[in-house]
Amino acid sequence: IRILLSRRLVTIVGDNGVGKSSVAIAVCSYLSERRKFENGVIFARLRGVVTHEDLLLALAHAIMSGSHDLATRFSAFSERLRKSKDSASTSVSIRDQEENLLTFLSPIKALIVLGNVSGLLTGSSETTSDLKMFLSRLFDRCSYVKILTTGNEVIGMHGFGIVEHVVSLGPLSLYSSLRLFARLSPALATAAQKVKFVKTLLIPDQANVTLESRELSAPAAQILYMLGGGHPSKIVKIACESSNDRIDQMLS
Repeated sequence: IRILLSRRLVTIVGDNGVGKSSVAIAVCSYLSERRKFENGVIFARLRGVVTHEDLLLALAHAIMSGSHDLATRFSAFSERLRKSKDSASTSVSIRDQEENLLTFLSPIKALIVLGNVSGLLTGSSETTSDLKMFLSRLFDRCSYVKILTTGNEVIGMHGFGIVEHVVSLGPLSLYSSLRLFARLSPALATAAQKVKFVKTLLIPDQANVTLESRELSAPAAQILYMLGGGHPSKIVKIACESSNDRIDQMLS
């Protein structure tokens, strides 16, 4: 949140299931509740999007799915464009679609979230180039817009005059892994049981270590391995499938 408020392009990177989307959604909720952006948050989900045209369509859909005020303004803008066109004209080109979006967004003060741009970065070199050129034009034309993206790798905006600030997500610490497991395990039904579980397995001087830490001790490593190596999606699966017997084994 702090970085995003001071930078224009922030990319959250990490392996699949590490929690990139969860972090992005939490950030958006925080900023929306505090009205940090006058025109709100535009959240475009790009899973499965592999072409520039699909990106533009997803962004247009996200605008229409955003705040009522923004959706109304975009609808009126699109209607004016339609009426200004020759009724006999053919379908709008991709470049025209892009130009229309940039024209609409130019006065907008909003955070645009491009969730999961991996498909656009692992496709053809042309698609990757289109994404970078679009972001470059967007930042040039839309002075009040900020971009938050998520993906498996950085976009790589070197040479476009844009600083891409990267936030890397990795495995959770021992303490966070235990807390997540305790929160989701059906075998730990009460708050007291959850607290006891965390306190029993937490090694005081190892609370902040991960499997990648130099200070990692053998007992802490054993606990982390039981919790899927600290990988959030694995912890969720292990926790949801845990039984009373399994909890007893872990505590012993």
